[in-house]
Amino acid sequence: MFYYYGNYRLQIQKKTGYERAEFGEYYWRINDTGLPSNSITEGNGYYDTDLYKSANYYSDKTIAENNAIGKAGDLLCYLPDDLKHFKALTTGATVVMGKKTFFSLPRRPLPNRRNIVLTRDLSFTYENTEVAHSIEELQTMISTDEMVFIIGGGEVYKQFMPLVNELQITHIHHTWEDADTFFPEIDPAIWECVNEEEHLADEKHDYAFTFATYRRID
Repeated sequence: MFYYYGNYRLQIQKKTGYERAEFGEYYWRINDTGLPSNSITEGNGYYDTDLYKSANYYSDKTIAENNAIGKAGDLLCYLPDDLKHFKALTTGATVVMGKKTFFSLPRRPLPNRRNIVLTRDLSFTYENTEVAHSIEELQTMISTDEMVFIIGGGEVYKQFMPLVNELQITHIHHTWEDADTFFPEIDPAIWECVNEEEHLADEKHDYAFTFATYRRID
């Protein structure tokens, strides 16, 4: 199916509850009326704010049984094997996070990774760290073959869920009632679990947990 706007021929694809129109490596969201929610300026090739660049986006997070991911700016618990898993997944890739998540890191920026902080703070700078002030700006910084991991916090996860291709989730088999930060719901109509690896509690891990990979259902 194709949609024509001005001089552009845009291919329409159904994606995660909305449609998108593709033009090369870019796409526009399509609203319920069949028109771009923020359209191209007709005939001149400028792109507006709902224009996104395609890339390989992943989310990586450890979540409890009630979708909790943190409390008081800290992790819910310490799982050494989960930290090793995170390092193995993200080393050599790009990691994107909010400013609070960045400052919660025990070592920053994360070594052997391209670090990008997403913040509205125009004055923010940090050594060996790149900064984007919007998702749209971030898209201009990312190449189409780049592996990008979204690593928090809660609002950043929520903003990127429509763009993410794969979820790398560590499910902790425990509930923290006093948690204050949560991961978005993983809708089984949108996400398929394609791999699971269970780990029992032991002397180094107070809680049992499962590594799970979810892929978007086309």
